[in-house]
Amino acid sequence: MKVEYVTKGQYKADFRDAMGRRVRITIAADTKKLAISQAKLLAKGEVANDYNARGITVYNAMRRADKEHYSNGKTKRSTAVNMRQLECQFGKDTLLKDITRETVMDAIEDWKGDDKSPATINRRLSLLSKVFRLSMDWSDSGVKVPPKMPKLKESKGKTRVITMEEELEISTLL
Repeated sequence: MKVEYVTKGQYKADFRDAMGRRVRITIAADTKKLAISQAKLLAKGEVANDYNARGITVYNAMRRADKEHYSNGKTKRSTAVNMRQLECQFGKDTLLKDITRETVMDAIEDWKGDDKSPATINRRLSLLSKVFRLSMDWSDSGVKVPPKMPKLKESKGKTRVITMEEELEISTLL
């Protein structure tokens, strides 16, 4: 079996089907891995699931949300870091509709185990929640009801102590 990249979203597959006949076909898929899995199904004589029927992957959802929603400079850079972390946590090829509350809770526990602050975890959950809300408008997402995203309690921040010089400066101003 041979699968080659043709152009964005298209791969050329060359294989033998279950009857031994040579098949050359163009497969619409976002990744080579997905194109190979569809070609394998076709080779076995099974019907490959259509991309739209399957749903959208975490990777594609993140790219689409980035393109549609996060376009300005600073937000785009900081969001890109959190997107990569979410892709690593849930897997790029995981379908968005397969992410449940339990998988989100497991991710939170993993992040806590990595000593991530509640604020960092909340930023990631906020991004995931936004992607789910955006995906509700995409007909190919397969998401009907997104999972509830819990929020962690954050500390009140840093307590700053005023130095003697600053205290004197303030008292002279008053």
